[in-house]
Amino acid sequence: MLVKSGIISKFFLISLILIISGCASQPENIESGPGFFVGIWHGLVALPSVVIGLFTSIRIYNFPNSGYWYDVGFVVGFVISIFILFVWLEESNR
Repeated sequence: MLVKSGIISKFFLISLILIISGCASQPENIESGPGFFVGIWHGLVALPSVVIGLFTSIRIYNFPNSGYWYDVGFVVGFVISIFILFVWLEESNR
């Protein structure tokens, strides 16, 4: 019985978190928002930004984060940064 109540309480906690996060507001879309190359740059610096963001209040994703090409650039930059990280780790193990 305790196992079922634990599962039920976790389910309600997760549901509550999802409901509350659904109330978060987003800015209006702006036509002159960040573009593809800004997305690449932010994708490249995403990993260091996460580490620095633990100690400061920086964001790893541009605000307002609207625009298909920014998203594509961010993913491309992030994939490139992961590739560079793996190459660097491979070279350091030799």
